[in-house]
Amino acid sequence: MPAAREAAPLTMSSPSLALTDSHGNVRPLEDIERDVIRFAIAHYDQQMSEVARRLKIGRSTLYRKLEGLGLDNTDAKANETAGVG
Repeated sequence: MPAAREAAPLTMSSPSLALTDSHGNVRPLEDIERDVIRFAIAHYDQQMSEVARRLKIGRSTLYRKLEGLGLDNTDAKANETAGVG
């Protein structure tokens, strides 16, 4: 499996999500899911109940996904502070 590529950061001013990589290949679903969750956390100001509700998943599922994707609240806060979605 090729090495994971860094996706362009999602920001509140440009909430677009690339479905393909720089070579025109479809990005792995895990990478897309990671970007969507990171964006939702920033968009809903760290309100995890609201994030879960808007993503139509349970809060415990959201936390499980955060752990499984290597994300946590401190990552999300750091990304928000840095302007990453």
